[in-house]
Amino acid sequence: MDTAFAEWTPAPAGAAPWAVIAILVTAAIIASSARVVPARHWVVVLRSGRVVRVAASGLVVHVPGVEQQVLLTRTAVHVPLVVRGRSADGTEVRLAADATFRIVDPALAGQTAPAPLQLATDEAERILGALIRRSDLGSLAVLPSYGDVLEQIPVPGVRTIALRIERIDVELTVGLLRAASGQTK
Repeated sequence: MDTAFAEWTPAPAGAAPWAVIAILVTAAIIASSARVVPARHWVVVLRSGRVVRVAASGLVVHVPGVEQQVLLTRTAVHVPLVVRGRSADGTEVRLAADATFRIVDPALAGQTAPAPLQLATDEAERILGALIRRSDLGSLAVLPSYGDVLEQIPVPGVRTIALRIERIDVELTVGLLRAASGQTK
């Protein structure tokens, strides 16, 4: 038995740190490949920009460095909008609105943009800004419906459920007061 112990030699001193580093790197890769999806959310897994799978709440595993994950909410999101611009008649206007968006197709929304709700918000603000620029102050005040604006927000996989104009602010100037009263001087 003494010969068995005599033949054994310990590993070189430099081998242990490399083994620890290899174990730590492997553990980091495994930890980064798993994600717990919160309740009322989806994770869209993309590989080279194409949807590989959509997962609901629970554990999702992906290949780090090869696949991307986009986290999307399954609930409606209310977003306050503030748009400033000059109307067709030259009046400086500040329009405050409230938009409600919902992701209806997570695969399409996740493939379109990493933040599809932000893209929908940006599009709604752009469209409202164009509405201000092409309308005079009087027509902005009496617009009957913004339903046609809802249909113009073209973000794939995202539906605009509601768009409510909260208020329209204008700075009262002498010219505006004269125009409102019908005076030309």
